Amino acid sequence: MAIGIDEFKGILKVLKERFAEKKEYLIEMDSIMGDGDLGITMSKIFAAAADEAEDSTETSLGKLIMKSGMTMAKAAPSTMGTLMASAFMDAGKVLKEKESIEISDWSLFFGGMKSGIVKRGKTKVGEKTIFDVLSPVADYLLDKNYDSEKTLFEDLTSYAASCLEKTKDMEAQHGKAACFGEKSKGHVDAGATVAYLLIETISEYFGATA
Repeated sequence: MAIGIDEFKGILKVLKERFAEKKEYLIEMDSIMGDGDLGITMSKIFAAAADEAEDSTETSLGKLIMKSGMTMAKAAPSTMGTLMASAFMDAGKVLKEKESIEISDWSLFFGGMKSGIVKRGKTKVGEKTIFDVLSPVADYLLDKNYDSEKTLFEDLTSYAASCLEKTKDMEAQHGKAACFGEKSKGHVDAGATVAYLLIETISEYFGATA
């Protein structure tokens, strides 16, 4: 199944709805060791991206994804807002002039997201961040073949869940959470949870439409 402009607008719409639903949950999670604004940031950026895309006449899917990232950056220029914006902008750049993406292109999409996080966040795996889900997920897809988006995202969601669980054993190295040192262990990372929710939501989108 080739994913075109209309399907990607649909994905942004369900992401808008999911992060609105999870707003208070993410606020509560982020309040333990962060600034407590994660739920606000995520609900704002995905609402802005979905609303902007809905009215867009863009015919290049890559450009639409890149513009979605630019919209996110304007909507919430906080740390996590900027990281997610950079992830989408780089994913769009990787897909360039494509009007649609095939199953194999999801590897490029998540590879682009990984690149955007690295450039903006200067982080690496094991530092208890969003990167601890997005990086292994991008690498996981490199040698995989799937016969449908439904199968791909079901597998990817399961793998992302295992990556998220591993963040419990990590010590935070960035932001306010880093001040907690050893005490930051025992909790899944809030940013990594955002990455997991993104993948789980896209998976549910394809599960409902496949």
